Amino acid sequence: MARAQISPLIHDAHLHSEQTMPFSLKRHEVVEYLTLLGIDLPARAQLTDEKLDKRLSLVLDSCQYISRVVPNPPLIPTMYPTWIDAPGNKLLNEVICRTNPNEADFLGQLWKQGIMMDITTALRTTPLNHLRAMLLLIALGVQRGSTRFACADEAKTSTLRIKVLEVRKFDSSTPIFIVQYQHYERSKFYPGWAQNMAGATLQQQNLLARILRRNSKRIEPTYRPDGLEVGNGFDLSFLIPIGPLTLKDRGKHSTIEGCPNCGETAVDLKKCARCLGVSYCSRECQKNHWKAHRLLCQSVSSGTWQEVVVRRPKMIHFSSSTIVGNPEDELGLDEHLKTTPPENIHGAEPFLLKLVLKLDDEDDRIPCILLYDRQQSFRLILDSEENEAFEVVSKVVEQKTERATGYPTIHCWAKRTADWALRLCLDPLPEQPNW
Repeated sequence: MARAQISPLIHDAHLHSEQTMPFSLKRHEVVEYLTLLGIDLPARAQLTDEKLDKRLSLVLDSCQYISRVVPNPPLIPTMYPTWIDAPGNKLLNEVICRTNPNEADFLGQLWKQGIMMDITTALRTTPLNHLRAMLLLIALGVQRGSTRFACADEAKTSTLRIKVLEVRKFDSSTPIFIVQYQHYERSKFYPGWAQNMAGATLQQQNLLARILRRNSKRIEPTYRPDGLEVGNGFDLSFLIPIGPLTLKDRGKHSTIEGCPNCGETAVDLKKCARCLGVSYCSRECQKNHWKAHRLLCQSVSSGTWQEVVVRRPKMIHFSSSTIVGNPEDELGLDEHLKTTPPENIHGAEPFLLKLVLKLDDEDDRIPCILLYDRQQSFRLILDSEENEAFEVVSKVVEQKTERATGYPTIHCWAKRTADWALRLCLDPLPEQPNW
């Protein structure tokens, strides 16, 4: 899986209480966390420490599905009823940890690449599951009447303390834990304070503290719940269920906006004169990125391209989790949406496209190819019915697929040429990414 360049320390730049212990993550730790959370950055990306750090924070936001619960901050807890454990209601421990069908598929990819020793280890050691384990501890404790929780590393170098003040109900599957928290160094360790204690490395504490700091800025500043302790070093925040990224979020956070080498967006970018498909902020970045860009440049300028006419799916019938994003995704489309072309977020520039062969359109039961981009901005169908291009494209997919199981699948460069038309570069193919 792609790895970005390793360099010195990287710091969480977000504001926090003066009494909260600020930790630093090494750059390679940030990259590793992003990888284990499903973010596949270009192999030679030279993003600054600040940009990488910000990306990790945004990924953690997406793991909370934060825009669904707090689309327009601040969060005003009194707008929501109190969560009550009653017959017929879901228990907190049943809803605090989210999952979706593509999580097992993603962990399987890590295992196949040797990044994880086995699936059991993957489930136990990913940063996402460390976060979920702590939230599960809190949920189970609250159900038993506990309010004070803590996690510390083995040497007690630092401790993250969390006090649950109340639990609100956003919906039947989304509790909002209103909490106060402290992140203290060893000299401030309080051995008898917590009713429930868990082990956590400095890095694991850092991720949870980062979520708490970001959510602290989202809660209504004048909110004063019962039990709030003022002036004792605790900061007010909230916690909500955490789960794996959807495919759409993985695509969004794996994409580098602006200069593909460094991510710079604040300057006028200059297009590659040969392919006109990529723009750089400087000659130095263009030179540094040439090894990664060369195949695309050659493909755009002299590759074998095939024009295809596509349509929206009526309904996708699938058994592979590789195309599933959010469990709430609805693939059945109404008549208006079927006839409305998807937004073109790529303009005239080339982009990576995934082709999955021999899915069936649920209504017609005819062979087809599902096409979608990394950002999941569209999912379109190239079907076999009265479509000569299908035979050409399907043959390439069958011959070039690297998958031993599941549907034949490849990635290729593509361009949007019209509302319902694409040009696909079938030779040469890019290095096959892991999405």
